[in-house]
Amino acid sequence: MVHKPIEPAHSELLSLCGVNVRPMFGGLGYFDAGKMFGLVHTDKLYLRAGETNVADYLIVGQMPFVHEVHGEHHALSFYSVPRPIIEEPELLRGWAEKALNETRRVTSRQRISRYNLARRGRALKH
Repeated sequence: MVHKPIEPAHSELLSLCGVNVRPMFGGLGYFDAGKMFGLVHTDKLYLRAGETNVADYLIVGQMPFVHEVHGEHHALSFYSVPRPIIEEPELLRGWAEKALNETRRVTSRQRISRYNLARRGRALKH
């Protein structure tokens, strides 16, 4: 079952430059440059959280998205967005931009890690 978009969040997220949507985890994933920063599942909106923005979610009692795979549960770095935020376009845009920035930060860190591993591998061969 693919979940339907949540309005007005869907329109607001799509208004961000370069964002597209595709099915993910039985819901809808919101992507920027091929990296997921948002998810709609079971009528809830989840946005990526990390070092720079997870406190925003925790302070208002929000929980991470938990995905079940082969009977195992995995908490992902996506936290539910409170309904009052979803219903206020300016607030939602701020939370979405923080999620995008967190996604870009994590992606950048992963690229650096892969680069350093590749360099280390070349150094070991010499």
